[in-house]
Amino acid sequence: MGVPQALPRLLTRSLQRMFGGAEVHRQAFDMMARLERAYPASWTIISLSFVPGLVYYNAWPVIPLACSGIAYFLALTAPPKSRYPELVAASSWTVGLMCSMYAASLAGPPYAFMWVGVAISLPFIAVIWPWRVVLGSVVVMFVVLAIGAITLIPGDEIKVDPPALLGPLIGLIMCVVMISMVREVDRRNRQAVLTDVLTGLGNRAAMEVYLRDVLLDGASRNASIAMVVFDLDHFKALNDDLGHAQGDAALRSTAEALRARLPAGGGLFRYGGEEFVVLLPATEQAAALAVAEEMRAGVAALSIGGHALTVSGGLVVDRMHTGLDLGAMFQRADAALYDAKNQGRNRVLVGLPQVGRTRTRPIAGATVVSGDRSRRSIRMVRTRLERDHLRAMWTALRGPGVTRGMNMGLVAGGLLGIPWLGPVPALLAITAAVVLDPSVRRQRSLPIATRGSELGLMWESLFGMTLVGFAISLAKEDALYLLPFIAIPAFPSMVAYRSLGAIIVGVIGSVIVLATGFIAAPDLVIENPLIVSLPMGFLGVLTVVGMALVSSTMEHAAAANIDPLTGALNRGALEARVAEFALADAASYEPVTLIVADLDHFKAINDTYGHDAGDEVLVDVARRLQQELRLVDVLYRVGGEEFVVLLPRTNGTEARQIAERLREVISERPCGGRPLTVSLGLASSDEPGFDYAPAFDRADAALLQAKVHGRNQVVVAV
Repeated sequence: MGVPQALPRLLTRSLQRMFGGAEVHRQAFDMMARLERAYPASWTIISLSFVPGLVYYNAWPVIPLACSGIAYFLALTAPPKSRYPELVAASSWTVGLMCSMYAASLAGPPYAFMWVGVAISLPFIAVIWPWRVVLGSVVVMFVVLAIGAITLIPGDEIKVDPPALLGPLIGLIMCVVMISMVREVDRRNRQAVLTDVLTGLGNRAAMEVYLRDVLLDGASRNASIAMVVFDLDHFKALNDDLGHAQGDAALRSTAEALRARLPAGGGLFRYGGEEFVVLLPATEQAAALAVAEEMRAGVAALSIGGHALTVSGGLVVDRMHTGLDLGAMFQRADAALYDAKNQGRNRVLVGLPQVGRTRTRPIAGATVVSGDRSRRSIRMVRTRLERDHLRAMWTALRGPGVTRGMNMGLVAGGLLGIPWLGPVPALLAITAAVVLDPSVRRQRSLPIATRGSELGLMWESLFGMTLVGFAISLAKEDALYLLPFIAIPAFPSMVAYRSLGAIIVGVIGSVIVLATGFIAAPDLVIENPLIVSLPMGFLGVLTVVGMALVSSTMEHAAAANIDPLTGALNRGALEARVAEFALADAASYEPVTLIVADLDHFKAINDTYGHDAGDEVLVDVARRLQQELRLVDVLYRVGGEEFVVLLPRTNGTEARQIAERLREVISERPCGGRPLTVSLGLASSDEPGFDYAPAFDRADAALLQAKVHGRNQVVVAV
C-alpha cells in the first residue's frame, strides 16, 4: 500500500477513535437531526446579528459568511448519510471555520468583536460530539485565531489590551463546557432508555439498537445469527417463598452468570420478568448450542436462599438481512423454550427453522401523561418530568463543585484584568462568588416540594446576568467585548426549563446586553451596532441549542422512566421518587404508604398461553390500576408481574381502602381476556424520615402473608 493511500485511511481511523463508536453516533445523529430542524431559526438569528455590522464594516464579508453557513449546515446533515461521518463532520466544520476567519479578515478592525462570530459554531459541536472532540475543536480554533491575530493585528495593539482578544473566547468556552456537561446528562438518559435497572443488561429497546448496529456492518450481511431465549425455572415459587428481594438477587446472579459466558460480539438482554435473550451474530447452530449449554451450566451452579437456580432455553438460527424480524425469531425460540420446560426444565432445545415470512404484532404499550399538567398553566415547571429535569440540571450545572469552579474562574479573570478593567469587575466577581456559593446561599439544593422554589435557578441566572452587565458598564476602560460573558449565567436556565423558559432567559439576556452597551458606550454602539448585535445573536443561538438539549434530555428521561410495555413508571423512576422523599425535611413531612402488588398465578398464563397473552394481561392490569389511583398516587412496574404503588399524604386507613379497590378492579372481570386475581401487601410510614427499603421489606412480608393465606387479599404490615 502506497503512502498516498495509507494517509487517508490513517486519518479516518484516528478520527473514528476520537469521535467514538456506535453509541456516540446514535446520540450525535439524533442531535444533528434536531438541530437541522432548528437550523433555519439559528441561521436567521446569526444573519440578523451580523446585519447591523454592515453599518460599520464593508459588505465583502457577507460572501464568506454565507459559505461558512453552508459548511456548518453540511456538518449537521451530511455525516449521517456518509460512510465516513467523522471525516465529513471534521472537514465541513474546518471549511466553515476558515470561511468565518476569512470573513473577519475582510471586515477589518476592530477584530475583538468578530471573534464570537468566528467561534459561534462551538455550541453546536458541544451538543453533538463528546468532550474530546470539543477539546480538539477548541484547540484548532485557538490556533486559527492566534494565527489570524498575529497576522492581522499589530503586536503593540495586542499588548495594550489582551483581554479584548481573549475575553470573548474565554466566555464562549465556559458556555461550551456547560453544554458538554448537559450533553453528558442526555447521554446517561439515553443509556437508561436501553438498560434494565435491576440487572444492568440491555432491555427490549436495546435489542433493536443492537441488531441495527450489527446490520450496519456490511461484513455481517447474510451471515447467520442465533437467538437463545432463557427463562428462569420456578422463579415464581422462589419469589413467593423468599420474597421479592431474594427474587431480585436471583435475577442479578443469573444475569452475571450469563454475561460471564457471553462470547465477544454477542448481545445479552433482559426481555421480561425472568426472561433473557442472547443474540449471537455470525454463529452457526452447533456453536450457538455450545454457548447456550455453557450458559445453562453456569446458572445451574448457583443457588439463592437454599433454592437451586436453573434455566430452560430455546435456540433458533436465522440469516441477517434488513428485513430480519426479531419478533418472529423470539416466537420460535419461545416455543422451543416451552418444549424444554415440558421435558423437565434445565435444558436447551433447538427450535424449528423459519418457514416463509411471519409478521408479529408490535409490542403492546400505552401512552401515559407524565405528571400533573394543567392545560392552562403558565408555570415554568408543570409536570413531574419537568421537575426531575430541573433537578438534574441543577445538580449538573449548579452543584457545589461546578458552582465554585465557575465562580473562582470569574474571580481569577477579574483579578487578572485589573490592570486593564480596574478593580470594580473583580469586586463584583468576588461578590457573586460569595453570594452564590453553596455554603452561603440558603438554597443549597433544590427543594422542588417548596412552592415557588422551582424558579430559584432562573433568579440566579437573572442575578448573574445583571451583575456581569454592571461589571462591564463600570469597567475602567471600554470592555464591551466582554458582553458574551452574559451568556454564562444565562445558559443553566436555558437548559433547565422548557422552551418557554429558554426563550424568556434569552430575551432578558439580550435586553441586558443592549442596555449594557448603551450605558457603557452609547456613541460606540451607535457607530458599530455589531458590538451588541453579535452577543445578542450568540444568546439566540444558545437558546436554540438549549431548547434542542431540553427536548432530547426530557424525551429520553421520559423513555427511561416509563415501562414500554404497560406505560407505568419503571424501577428507575421509583428510585428517583424515593430519593425525593428522602430530601423532605421533618417540618414538611407527610405520611407515605407503600403498596406491593403481585399477580396471582401469572406464570401459568405465560406458560399456557404464551408471552403475547401475558403481555396483554399486564397492559390491561396496569391500565385498571392506574384508573383507580388519585392524581397524587404513582404506579410503578418493578418486575414481571410485580407493581409498587406510592401513596403520598395517605395514612394506613385510607391506603387500605385504596388497596381494596385495586384488588377488586383486577378480580371483578378477566384482564386481557384471562381470569386473574392480585395479592397486595401494605406498609405505612406516619413519622418523618420515610425510608423506602424497610418499608418495602414490611410490605413485601405482608404480601407473602397474603399469598400464604389464600391470595386475592390485602394484608397490612404490622
